[in-house]
Amino acid sequence: MEGEDVPYRFGKGFDVSYSFDDGQWENVEGGRHWTISFKSDGAISLNFIIDNFYLPEGAKLYIENQDETVLYGPVTSCALPKKYDSFLTDIIPGEQSTFYLYEPIEKEGESKLTIKRVIHGYRGISFDKSYGVVDGSSPCNYDVACQPTYDKESKAVALVLLSNGSELCSGSLLMNTNLTFVPYFLTAFHCIDTDKNDSLSDSEKNNAENWMFKFYFKKLSCNGSTLSTSYTYNKADFCSAWYFTDFALMKIKGNVSQNSSLVWLGWDKTFVTPSSTACIHHPEGDVMKISIDNDAATSYSDHGGTNNFWQVNFDYGIAQHGSSGSPLLNSNKRVVGQLLGGPHPSNICDWTLKRYGKFNYSWIGGGHSYDRLCDWLDPNGLCLSTMDGSYPLFLTGPSNVCSNSTGTYTIENLPSGYTVNWYFTNGNGTVAPNIQSSGNTCTITNNLSQAYMGTLNADIYYNSTLLRTLYMENLKFYSGFYGVYSSGSVTNQPFYPLSPIWVTKGNSILLKSINMIYKNVSYSVTTPSTWQYYPYSGELYLTYPLVNTNNPIYVTIQSDPNHPTCDNTTYQIVIMPNDFLRHPLLRTSVDDNGRIVVSIAEKEYCNEMKTAIETNAGIITYPDTWSLEVYSASKVKKCSVN
Repeated sequence: MEGEDVPYRFGKGFDVSYSFDDGQWENVEGGRHWTISFKSDGAISLNFIIDNFYLPEGAKLYIENQDETVLYGPVTSCALPKKYDSFLTDIIPGEQSTFYLYEPIEKEGESKLTIKRVIHGYRGISFDKSYGVVDGSSPCNYDVACQPTYDKESKAVALVLLSNGSELCSGSLLMNTNLTFVPYFLTAFHCIDTDKNDSLSDSEKNNAENWMFKFYFKKLSCNGSTLSTSYTYNKADFCSAWYFTDFALMKIKGNVSQNSSLVWLGWDKTFVTPSSTACIHHPEGDVMKISIDNDAATSYSDHGGTNNFWQVNFDYGIAQHGSSGSPLLNSNKRVVGQLLGGPHPSNICDWTLKRYGKFNYSWIGGGHSYDRLCDWLDPNGLCLSTMDGSYPLFLTGPSNVCSNSTGTYTIENLPSGYTVNWYFTNGNGTVAPNIQSSGNTCTITNNLSQAYMGTLNADIYYNSTLLRTLYMENLKFYSGFYGVYSSGSVTNQPFYPLSPIWVTKGNSILLKSINMIYKNVSYSVTTPSTWQYYPYSGELYLTYPLVNTNNPIYVTIQSDPNHPTCDNTTYQIVIMPNDFLRHPLLRTSVDDNGRIVVSIAEKEYCNEMKTAIETNAGIITYPDTWSLEVYSASKVKKCSVN
């Protein structure tokens, strides 16, 4: 098309092949380092494409420029969506860069990489900032920071480094109606269509899946020199694209939805003509700019369609190569299209007339999931006409609720029109806490009689359609002491600090209680032969020793000032030894006919147990006189202590 924008090219790529057989390994404390340096005379910048890339846990890759002003990394296994895949590095200013890879000794030999392409940057880097063209676009562009009312929307826009490592485009995150914040990314068809034949081959789609996306590439202040801290994500999946509106939709890989600093843009799929528009973009790969048209958009026909593009004429700012794919926002700051291009007069400041593929046409597209938006952005068929932009949803509230107090929990950023059903699951008690809810907020009052831990769930609905569930795990209610223990085949037995726990000598026992999470836990009297305390889960594993003693193990639980909670009571659990699991005063056996024979222990053992119990005075309360009787057809035996 006449005047169509193309991706911005900033460098020349050279195919190479370097691996760990090149460079140099050096043994260091705890592992080893690999280094290799690259120099391309006269280069403004260098960046690299790595193939067959894998890093085990603990390995780290850094790249540093010669002046030591830029350090890229660390790249870890978390940044690699798939083993032995390709990876685009950031752009490093200067004509020389050095790789540093650390591999821990226990993972020696597991790392893999092949550096297959080096890009010699011949334009686009200034004042030592990587990945982008700081101040490289026309001065007729304006920093997005100069329009603070668009600050939220700017957090959805990214600069895209294409798979060849030498071209740049723009684009933005888009909301979907089920509020799952899948990182769907809208950009231009022609950013993928490298051979410009108006269709996409499998090879072109696969190449697009190796893009790199950089968010927050913008200045902190209008015309300032300080940049925001940016967020970079590598690789994506191809979703859909349509030549007739020049749209492409990708799904970025990685935990993008966990980034609470990013925004997903809303959209408008109606046929209402925008009364005014704005575009946020990266012209020539520069830091984020904004252009504004105060007049109504007009329809424009191209790519074989009729009125399938919006045409705007900016009153403020322009757009250039590299702006391709950037979102066009209406007066409600919802996406109504993405940039195709426009005429390029000789005076660059006259590059104000631009055309954008209409979002409402792209919604239906060519009628298939691979050439329209609706399947991806409205998977449940809610048929919403508009959607507002939003930060990701988060469930907030206290992790601890004290006795006779109330905790308030809120789903942050829930759009209007959605409802919530709140409920509690996986508790370790018998009575659920009292929940009162209103819209995106609920309150829970702790009026329980025991400690309790579970999961707060929030089912999100649109009308009667369940869309997703948010939850807060390990929510703790402190009202006294409560927990479970396991010893041998005995499991899930409730215990309290005023009841003894019996364990056979030489056997192990596992105690678990929310009252034991991040506390100071100690023992006294008898030393366990095994003692393992896990503060993050409130679990204690101990073994009563095989010694000729019936002294208890006192387990003392005290508050930890480094992890304060509302439960500051000191508890003591008594572990008592016995020779018979669970029933210290009973002896059991199986006769030749398979019948279980139960008898009472000898009188001496009864008295021995009474002595052991009395040592716990003030902790365990037993009557001074007690007896145990076993019956069959007639009374068999009785053991009494007076």
